[in-house]
Amino acid sequence: MRSLRSIVCGLVAIAGISGAAAAARLDVSDPVAYTAAHRALAVALRDDLQSRGTAAQVQSDLVRHGREMALRELCARCGATAKSLGADDAYEPGVWLFQGQEAAARDSQVLIAFPPAGDDKAWTTVDALTLDGRWVQLDARTPPAARVLVVRVNGALSFERQIDMANAQLREAGLQTAAAPSAKGSGHWTTRLESIRLNDDEEPWVSGAAEVYAITAGILPGNQAQVTIVDMPYLDHDGTTYYPRQVLLDWNQYSYGAANVLIYEHDDNTNYQTLVGLLIQAIGQGGSLAGYPAVQAIAEIAARIVAAMPAGWFSNDDDYVDSIYTIEKTRGETRYGAGGNVYVNYIPYELPTN
Repeated sequence: MRSLRSIVCGLVAIAGISGAAAAARLDVSDPVAYTAAHRALAVALRDDLQSRGTAAQVQSDLVRHGREMALRELCARCGATAKSLGADDAYEPGVWLFQGQEAAARDSQVLIAFPPAGDDKAWTTVDALTLDGRWVQLDARTPPAARVLVVRVNGALSFERQIDMANAQLREAGLQTAAAPSAKGSGHWTTRLESIRLNDDEEPWVSGAAEVYAITAGILPGNQAQVTIVDMPYLDHDGTTYYPRQVLLDWNQYSYGAANVLIYEHDDNTNYQTLVGLLIQAIGQGGSLAGYPAVQAIAEIAARIVAAMPAGWFSNDDDYVDSIYTIEKTRGETRYGAGGNVYVNYIPYELPTN
């Protein structure tokens, strides 16, 4: 899924905010630009590893780290390459290590690859670069035996960077208001996510761990929409139950004790530029909710968000995960999402105030 920063670019356009600098940025939704950028970074990484003889050290660092690392920290020339591609502002290009089958990987040369452009269900091959400079093709569905350095322009590190930027721009557009302060010495009520399990993310091996986030939607006085993007960085793999104890909803942000949570998955090359325009129009320009009963207004906001999303997200694509409707302030539950793809347990939790 393309970055949340990109999601909000449509919002900026609707609001009439100048985006003069945006023309120079890499558009990861353009398959040609996406592929060319990843190839350039793969070549820069290969050249750097060869010239400095650091291939073994980089692999060791990635094994110890266990997650994606910033490419510029491991490759002396990759920062300049990213800047020349327009990928140094909203993006933080990264690299992670696919380790393959242990015995075979020890005896094989490391490769450098990247997730292909387009719908991952259509992927058949993955371009990979050998350290001696040859481009080869790997099977997109069958994990290779070799170790692979997987380069991602718009991966986990970009996603982390863009969450805060996206929420800031939602506030600027009037779709998000800061939580009301609690009285001194008192707490306030939240909904805490105790556990969550994703049944199926269908990620190909080259995509690595999933990056999942939630869009929470409720109302303020006058039925004004309150929309927040919440990162769920721990939710890496399907078929695993996670116990995050994460505050998912802060009820000081809402004027009514019910909200909806829509869960999506970040993928590398989906274009949200147009989508956010549709999303913001759907929420902000879909007609006033001032006369609606509160429960109906909350449902309507969620319905407008869903209606703005591409139809493919609810059929073949992995970008839409599930929806958890009508989470109540005073009620904990263990249940499936509406689509049966997530299984969650959440509880009311009084968050202490210092």
